[in-house]
Amino acid sequence: MPKIAFLWPEVEFRALGLTAPSGYTMNFGRAGVRAEAEAASINADYIISASGSGTVDAALLGLAPKTRLVQLTGAGYDNVDRHECARLSIPVAYMPGLNAPSVAQTVVQMAFRLRRPLTLLTRGGAEEWTAARANNIIGHELNGRVGVIGFGHIGRAVASLFIGLGLEVVRAAHVKQADPFVHALSLKELISTSDIIVVALPATTKT
Repeated sequence: MPKIAFLWPEVEFRALGLTAPSGYTMNFGRAGVRAEAEAASINADYIISASGSGTVDAALLGLAPKTRLVQLTGAGYDNVDRHECARLSIPVAYMPGLNAPSVAQTVVQMAFRLRRPLTLLTRGGAEEWTAARANNIIGHELNGRVGVIGFGHIGRAVASLFIGLGLEVVRAAHVKQADPFVHALSLKELISTSDIIVVALPATTKT
């Protein structure tokens, strides 16, 4: 029976009400805990791992010489030894755009925290608000220009949220994707004129 090594906490898998596909066995181990990942991967036919957590390298693949596929549950693939997979003719699949909404929301949340650090006041009442106003802790409204460098799934999701908040959004002109609502600028102009700069580029040797 084919074996799947799922390098993810089993409790989270079960909490979602998921089960192993019919005709397959599934072993679990946290990707970031090497001993667990190795134990789960022994003689696996398929390896499923989170993007950016743990490492699917030559040593791990050596424990699973029959591996047919390495599947990542995210947009990144930095934690996989792609050269070793290519040498062994093992395809590597990932899920671009899967977490773009959550990442974009986190970017906006960080922008609010930078400009309007209201979380500093959560433990206090009116007296802290008065003190905050006196010391200018409340900050400023979120406005101005947002420059997005990298206009893939995450970059476009970030732009959409900031546009919805009424900010002007520009993108670096070197990217191929066009957007009628986002003006393209040179990288130099984008950096020099933006109030907030978001870098949404893949981690490659070029970036």
